Amino acid sequence: MMKIDRAKVSERELMLRYFKESFPETHGKEIEAFFHAFYKPEETFVLRNQQNEIMGVASVRPKILRLNHKNLKVSYINRIFTRPKYQGLGNMNLLIEGVLNYYSKTDLITLLRVYEPKIFEKFGFENVINIAKYTINPSKLPRFGVEGIVPSPRNHNLVSTYQRFTQHFDGFFLRNEEDFENMKKYYSHQNGNIIGLKVKNELVGYCIYITHAAHVEVMECVYDKSSTLLQMLSFISKGKNRIVLNVSEKENIEKIIPHATKISQPFMLARINDKELFERLYDIKIISSYSAFKAFGKPLFNRDFQ
Repeated sequence: MMKIDRAKVSERELMLRYFKESFPETHGKEIEAFFHAFYKPEETFVLRNQQNEIMGVASVRPKILRLNHKNLKVSYINRIFTRPKYQGLGNMNLLIEGVLNYYSKTDLITLLRVYEPKIFEKFGFENVINIAKYTINPSKLPRFGVEGIVPSPRNHNLVSTYQRFTQHFDGFFLRNEEDFENMKKYYSHQNGNIIGLKVKNELVGYCIYITHAAHVEVMECVYDKSSTLLQMLSFISKGKNRIVLNVSEKENIEKIIPHATKISQPFMLARINDKELFERLYDIKIISSYSAFKAFGKPLFNRDFQ
């Protein structure tokens, strides 16, 4: 008899080993960073067999989603897997169904970080948010001085800057100071950093990035105007031959940096757990999760990996 319960506190090291085993394409440091900053046994669902062996794991974090001027309590599946030796036996179906049965009673929407979108379509998930990934040659950026650049901005300033930026978007998660502190822990564990730009003592932008041997990858960039974005990119890319910039699809970076090349990728899937309640809440009719997220006109932004 299979059962689904929460991970035990004593299983932390076992969980770390199974995460690494099940995501061999992911750099070990990224998984260690997740455990360092975000892992909680109470947010970890475990599929066990009769012998109490762990067959599959789902990390599900509670979030507050901003959608069309309303704050919605949602569940976010940021990692889900069955262990290699238990794959191909229907165990992923059991795990995802168990998680959805639990959260569909309390949360209007369940979100899923994209791995293989087609695998989850049969459970009602649809891709709702894409990201644009730009490749930029740093030598073609304008050069700026370091005036106003701030290493590791204070968390309350990061919250305020994020709130101003996301006013222009929909589909983002609300964040507080603890969220930014955990993000600092997560990225510092991967040779990452956060820098900001201050103008007249106000933080007008920040950039979260990971430094690699020859390039830098920007995981999130928040800014008030194009010159702020350019100054931060110029600063973090010194000595590198390439920038990989992850942004929302609607930011039109090519207008600011004409030489940048772009690819779009799915980032987040969504499942409306109660279609009738969603329609009553927003006084609209929807066909699907995709139509629900596209119904309100604002561009979508979400850069939360965890």
